[in-house]
Amino acid sequence: MDYDDKFRTISSEAEGAILCLTWHPATKQMGVEDFKNTLSLLADEVVRQQLKSVVVDVRQFYSGVASEIDDWRL
Repeated sequence: MDYDDKFRTISSEAEGAILCLTWHPATKQMGVEDFKNTLSLLADEVVRQQLKSVVVDVRQFYSGVASEIDDWRL
């Protein structure tokens, strides 16, 4: 299972035992819905695969949308 677009890459590592989310520099232009969709996709895959490990690489995460979705995250 791999997902890749201009905002992020989601991939399996360690023979599928770890799900990795890597944000891309294009997150500077990412909207709230793009952010929500990525987090929902990640969460759905964690549940579907019953994973215990997730790695999120935020070194190139430049979006400010996280502060706009506090109510949605709850």
